[in-house]
Amino acid sequence: YTHYSKTEQDFIRSLAADGRCTIFDHRHIDHKHAAGNDQAVTDSSAPLFYDFIEQAFAVDNEQPIRQRAGSFIENHKKLSEDSLPFSIFLATNEEQQIRAIDYYVRQNIIDGKNNIAIISEDRKLSRRLRALLERAGIQLQDNAGWSLATTQAATIIERWLECIEEDFSAYPLIDCLKSPFIDITRSVIGELATVDDFRKNIFRFQHDVVFHENVSSNIAEYKRALKQRLNRVKWPASTYDDLVSTLDYIETTAAPLLKLSAETQRGNHKIQLSEFLQTLLDSLQQLGVLDCYKDDAAGLVLLDTFDEMKQGIKHSDPELSWYDCRVWLGMALEAKNFTPPTNSSLVQLMTLEQAAFSQFDCIIFAATEAQHFPGSAAGSPFVNQAVRASLGLETWEMQRARRLE
Repeated sequence: YTHYSKTEQDFIRSLAADGRCTIFDHRHIDHKHAAGNDQAVTDSSAPLFYDFIEQAFAVDNEQPIRQRAGSFIENHKKLSEDSLPFSIFLATNEEQQIRAIDYYVRQNIIDGKNNIAIISEDRKLSRRLRALLERAGIQLQDNAGWSLATTQAATIIERWLECIEEDFSAYPLIDCLKSPFIDITRSVIGELATVDDFRKNIFRFQHDVVFHENVSSNIAEYKRALKQRLNRVKWPASTYDDLVSTLDYIETTAAPLLKLSAETQRGNHKIQLSEFLQTLLDSLQQLGVLDCYKDDAAGLVLLDTFDEMKQGIKHSDPELSWYDCRVWLGMALEAKNFTPPTNSSLVQLMTLEQAAFSQFDCIIFAATEAQHFPGSAAGSPFVNQAVRASLGLETWEMQRARRLE
């Protein structure tokens, strides 16, 4: 119970003193106590395994983990490699490690294991492993999720802001127009328009204007190129008008954000954080993004995140530059994790903390490298580790002790 605060520990001790609570040390309990003995009996092997873990994953030990394991076994002659309750696989690169895990998971499923855990702090490795297993027909329940900023729902916000900052550069603009989260068909073309008609128009815009006319930015340039192209290519009657209407709608929707961005580039002018967020949300509403979010799992998380950001602004609404507003938005989306809806699966992918107090038929620790196990303290310009210690808050040393336990 080392991760409890001092107040919580004192409370637990007071309960124990009254006989209302019993404290067990996982290092010194064996099955005899679980069977009903009144007094815990020390299992001689349990502390030995615990000592092995402490030595193998010691942060101040420079030796590779395989050498640490070998040194420990040499110092404890009664142990052999076969008697350890786990094995170690040394991969020469990330791809070899992923292939080894894939093979090991399949082998355990063949052997009848139906509750397999993969514990990994490396999200890049986790995404690659997930793709490999699902290609083999093995569904993976990803409990760890991934950063909200990397979801398709959040990416459209970044691409829209790139349009604002880069004078409607062709590639972010096309990404926005092709996105399933932008719905401006009826607003631009009319009630009788179909999504298929709109997509065909965007395809013509991309190939005829961006590629063939070699226009890379600026709404006015796109319109000029459209007119030139119309004189040389036979398009359906309404295509030109629909594309011009689309560009006009995009330009009108972006106007308030363009004004904010331009204002901050003149001298030291800054904008209210609340004004930046509300202007951005208004433009997303006009593009149909916020309505599309209501039918998407990641989109719903984004809507909740925006509500939280609004609540935070009520308490503190500073004046910032456009760049600082963008950083604030990016940090808010990075800080949120998105876990997709999952079905029952034989294999679960999770972090170390998520695996605590769970039982599995087979456990795989992936990427047991210093940057993940034990990892490092999260950097903060305001409340660093020294400040946390002085305030009595949990420090990285406490977190590391809990992760080791």
